[in-house]
Amino acid sequence: TKKIIKEGFGKQPLKGQQIKINYSAYYLTDESKIIFDSSEQRNSSFICRLGIGQLVKGLDEAILQMKEGEHSLIFVPSIYAYGQTGLSHQVPA
Repeated sequence: TKKIIKEGFGKQPLKGQQIKINYSAYYLTDESKIIFDSSEQRNSSFICRLGIGQLVKGLDEAILQMKEGEHSLIFVPSIYAYGQTGLSHQVPA
């Protein structure tokens, strides 16, 4: 699920295209949301190729529907993120 916070102005990216994103990644508990990764905390944008498995599937699919400059809140269910195994000691299963 994607909720647009600020409309973009450019074109939608293409599969295989190099992109640069700024993000904050959270997981939800019954009481709160817990940040486990953030480009702001790293002081660096994240650069990758879209649609070739460098991002979790749900994020890949959502970004393919975004436009350049868009700011969105993206909810990725665990099945399209880290699944039943979670992510080492950062994201529970």
